[in-house]
Amino acid sequence: MSNGVQHGLMTQTLAAASVPVTAFLSRDLKITLLVACGVMVGLVMEPDLDVVHRTKSEARVASIHPILGLVWYWFWLPYAKAIPHRSWVSHLPIVGTGLRVLYLTWIPMVIYVSLGNDLSTLPIQDILWVCLGLAASDLAHWGMDVT
Repeated sequence: MSNGVQHGLMTQTLAAASVPVTAFLSRDLKITLLVACGVMVGLVMEPDLDVVHRTKSEARVASIHPILGLVWYWFWLPYAKAIPHRSWVSHLPIVGTGLRVLYLTWIPMVIYVSLGNDLSTLPIQDILWVCLGLAASDLAHWGMDVT
């Protein structure tokens, strides 16, 4: 069973490896950077946010600023209390990724729409590339947990 430090090292390695692979496959610098950024998002938006106590990803956010870390912890606490640790809902690649993305974005989306904005103006394709990188990070996290 891996710990938060090992997951973090794996995520950083995967981000570095994703650059040449995505660049070769896409031949597009923007897509390459979006996927690599998505993988790096996995450092703070990982499957282990389903743990009620402070996680390594929450500690990473707190290292930026303690108040930001506290807000991040409290934001994810209802999610952690609602979902059992290592359940398929939080840890299964794609399912867990999608759920965490929806959990993170629903409040900004409600505000965005309530201000009269149209969701069709969002750069959906760019968002999907970032989510692909995050899903790759989640897949590697899950792989480390099951081995």
